[in-house]
Amino acid sequence: MDLTRKIAALGLKARAVAGIKVRQPLQKLKIQSASRRTKFKITEELLVLLKEELNVKEVEIVKKLPGGPQWLAETDGRISVALDTELTAELKEEGLIRELVRNIQEMRRDAGLKPQEKIAARYSCSGGLEEIIGKHRDNLKQAISADKLEAGLKEKQVFAAEKTFDLETGPGDTKNIWIGIKKL
Repeated sequence: MDLTRKIAALGLKARAVAGIKVRQPLQKLKIQSASRRTKFKITEELLVLLKEELNVKEVEIVKKLPGGPQWLAETDGRISVALDTELTAELKEEGLIRELVRNIQEMRRDAGLKPQEKIAARYSCSGGLEEIIGKHRDNLKQAISADKLEAGLKEKQVFAAEKTFDLETGPGDTKNIWIGIKKL
């Protein structure tokens, strides 16, 4: 477990250096022992824990860490890790949806809504954000416990909470979104 903690700490340090929030999923983390004589094994259970803690899709133990501009390496002298910092369109979308879920859950809490209470949500957004939300609509509805998730503004509709905020869709690129939620 100590080994897992050290690896997680190195992975989190690499994320911080790269300026990538933990909510943004990444594809791979590669782990290498600094000494060729030292070999370590990590159980499948601990690999799953590392994937969750570092929000990566794959964790792999390797003899040599990869190089290149997309890989960010960190070491403590005994263990080295390399984090794949390349953000594919799919990873960006997943991170965007997670950030949206976080904001809506915060709105629910601020409005005094309980996690098990079903809501209706309405949103209005700019750019390609509506397409991304449409693509992930079912997962988003499930994550925020919404029976309804509709686009566009409606006059004279009363919401328990409303919020306008920016979502980062890429380095230096943000999209504006308004969301209103109410209890069903």
